[in-house]
Amino acid sequence: MKKTILSCIAALCCVSVFAQDEQGSGFTIDLDVIGRIDAVGEFPLGTGAKPSYNSGNSVIYTKLESSFAEYFNLVWAAHWANTGGEQIPFYSTPDLYRNTLLTDCTDWTDIFYIDFTMQGFNFRIGKDCLALGGFDYEAWDWDVDFATASSFWLNNASYQWGAQVGYTTPDESSNFTFQVQSSPFTYMSCSNTQTQYPWVNGIGTYSLKYTGEYGPIYTSNSYNFIQSNNWGSGASKGLHILALGVMGNFLDCASVGVEWASRSDDGSAFCSQTHQVDMLASWEINDFVSLEGKIGWEKIASAHEMDFYGAVPYDRLWGGITANVFPIPGNKDLRVMATVAGANTRVQGFAANSMSATLGIIYNHTFHLKK
Repeated sequence: MKKTILSCIAALCCVSVFAQDEQGSGFTIDLDVIGRIDAVGEFPLGTGAKPSYNSGNSVIYTKLESSFAEYFNLVWAAHWANTGGEQIPFYSTPDLYRNTLLTDCTDWTDIFYIDFTMQGFNFRIGKDCLALGGFDYEAWDWDVDFATASSFWLNNASYQWGAQVGYTTPDESSNFTFQVQSSPFTYMSCSNTQTQYPWVNGIGTYSLKYTGEYGPIYTSNSYNFIQSNNWGSGASKGLHILALGVMGNFLDCASVGVEWASRSDDGSAFCSQTHQVDMLASWEINDFVSLEGKIGWEKIASAHEMDFYGAVPYDRLWGGITANVFPIPGNKDLRVMATVAGANTRVQGFAANSMSATLGIIYNHTFHLKK
């Protein structure tokens, strides 16, 4: 871990030196430092089980964004510490460093890529989020409340190494992306633990994504094929995903959206195994207070996909509402959040109901290191 941190400091120093060499050439560096602290109470209903308490999505992140040589951009989002291992396997702070470069787990580097943009075309290489449609992955991880996240978001290793090419239309209303990345379904071999590293097994993730913004309407859609080295057969060996989402923005202060996703581990049974439907809304009441709400349903029948989640069939209905308060006038660096959520979960015919309450504080400050 010490070597990792020292390497990152050295990398930042190199960037700073390069910035000095690029004076007058439009070189910029913005560094965001983000800290979040959660206190969560979970309350099972009707089972006699006692309440439990945890620290939710408490994290420390940095996000560095730099533009240089007119057409190039660098983005690096680093995930230094968290307490999410209480809810998500292999997600504790030590796990983040033990998992370095493993594709089936989350590690300390969420995003690290360089892209080149010219005349509407974009070429990107490095580590980035899978190009998934809908809105599950629109928010940065530090803005997500575990209680209102889907099972796929909670359990899928969505940051992978690879490359992509994209095109944005001249009026900037539509974007088309083709992405090739490593696969999160690289299961460890008992005789060769190296099989979890990117591309060692020769399997990957292939994604087509389309987003469009037309007046108040925004849409995000994708088809993804995530290959696996452990299950399936033939050309369909892996997980097929179709994700569609549409959102309307109203009065510059409110939005309402719906997303649908279908996942299948057999191409011949595409769209028949797993379904997820979410509805979400937000309302910025004023400069100090905003509200967000989400309700979702997922029905998972794929035993292979449930390698992440547990037994099948798995059926979950959940929802929650979040109030955000920005206590510093004219500044949104500091945010206080309160979420109340509930869920009904059915696994192999057994049902469980629960409620949760989360109180969180997030601080996100941007340092303009170079303009």
